[in-house]
Amino acid sequence: MEVAARTAIALLLALAVASGCLCGGAQGRHHRHTKHTRHNSAHAHAPSQAPGPSSSRRHARGASPPAPPPSPSSGAGGDYPTPGAAPEPAPEPAAGGAAAVYDVVKDFGAVGDGVADDTDAIKTAWDTACSEDGDGVVLAAAGYTFLVHTTVFTGPCQGSVTIQLDGTIVAPSDPDKWAANNKRNWLVFYNAHGTTLRGAGLIDGKGQKWWELPCKVHKGQGGSSGHGASCDSPVALRFFTSNNVTVQGLKVQNSPEFHFRFDSCRGVLVSGLSISSPQQSPNTDGIHIENTQDVLIANTAVSNGDDCVSIGAGTLNVHIENRKANRQRKVRLVQIKEG
Repeated sequence: MEVAARTAIALLLALAVASGCLCGGAQGRHHRHTKHTRHNSAHAHAPSQAPGPSSSRRHARGASPPAPPPSPSSGAGGDYPTPGAAPEPAPEPAAGGAAAVYDVVKDFGAVGDGVADDTDAIKTAWDTACSEDGDGVVLAAAGYTFLVHTTVFTGPCQGSVTIQLDGTIVAPSDPDKWAANNKRNWLVFYNAHGTTLRGAGLIDGKGQKWWELPCKVHKGQGGSSGHGASCDSPVALRFFTSNNVTVQGLKVQNSPEFHFRFDSCRGVLVSGLSISSPQQSPNTDGIHIENTQDVLIANTAVSNGDDCVSIGAGTLNVHIENRKANRQRKVRLVQIKEG
């Protein structure tokens, strides 16, 4: 009798865990984005400005297929921060194999005044950390504001790289400051397997002037959703063909278009984010997922002008838990039309 009772309790617990995961699944009707860019190819293509690893870089180490991200209900890594909560501090440099810290200000000459262009300093810090074995932390410390232009953080890396952002990163605010052939993405992570982007900092896409462009379809002015815009606007953060990536604890706001986009990735953990843009900002989806599998979005607050989470073609195994969405749109299954 005692054995049977224990077996029954174990089955009930297993069912409770399974139902908790399923409750966060995608809801809502199909939703159509009309785009002029090629977003929905059956085969993955890198962003136009995202080069593949050059021949001078080291070859990627062999790796087994990535595992799906942990679920909070599994008991492994289950204590995710709420939006605005302080993430883990950057590891301190120490002997014995501890993570090396690459400070973008102290080591690479970033100014951090929000005016000087700090793109090269941050990109060089990434390249340096990426080329070293073991764990590396690129530190953008609190108290600094870094102006960063379009950048591609390219892997694969020799070890694992964490970007610890406790300061602020801002985009150029004027669309005219962007190269004419480079207006679709802002911060791109390409083949950046095992990357973590975390911190208590802010990423500000400065999208206000983009939303006001005449080519945009504005709410109340010929459209209700902002879709169908005929001009390029950058996605704030795009992860492309990057496996086992984590984004944790940050505030991301005012992207010109999607705030996050995950393309052709496997093993994605998004936790404890705050994503925001004005209600009238067109096509500013919080998180868009395309051709990607094994995704967990947990404890993330989204308040924006469009879908909180949009799920495109080729996407499998997405769990959304403890989300806080704005009152307009929550989770949509998306069809992106080329044209």
